[in-house]
Amino acid sequence: MDGYNGSPNDNDGNTRQFIPQNESGNVQGFTYQGTSQNNTQGYVNNQQQIPNGSYPGYGAPQNGDEPGKGAAIASLVLGIISIVFWFFGMGAFIGLVTGLIGVICASSSKKAGYTGGIQTGGLVCSIIGLIGSAVVFVACIACVGALGTAGALFG
Repeated sequence: MDGYNGSPNDNDGNTRQFIPQNESGNVQGFTYQGTSQNNTQGYVNNQQQIPNGSYPGYGAPQNGDEPGKGAAIASLVLGIISIVFWFFGMGAFIGLVTGLIGVICASSSKKAGYTGGIQTGGLVCSIIGLIGSAVVFVACIACVGALGTAGALFG
């Protein structure tokens, strides 16, 4: 078939257009334009080009890298762990440590500029866990001391 350049689908998956040729095989004023998705020199799909590569109306791509968000999540998790360790007696020492680290993480999150609800919840849980664990820890030490004194008096 004269003037047909290649098969309908070449090996690269591009469909070919009919290109009229004269007897010597020269193209008569037409150029090849493949319909590859990687064709960056062809038409623009009726979309505006935006410097950051996003499409209009969709905003910039979010990758979850908000400054301080990780520290806020860590603060919330540590605050919850601190509250849970109240119920384990001498495990209240672990609650005391996790509550303290949670407060530090919440304050560093706020310094980084993240002021979402996760940061606030983490700070509140960490403070409650810190205070509660401290009270339980001191009460456990007082009970052990009282038992030691009673054993010395009556033993």
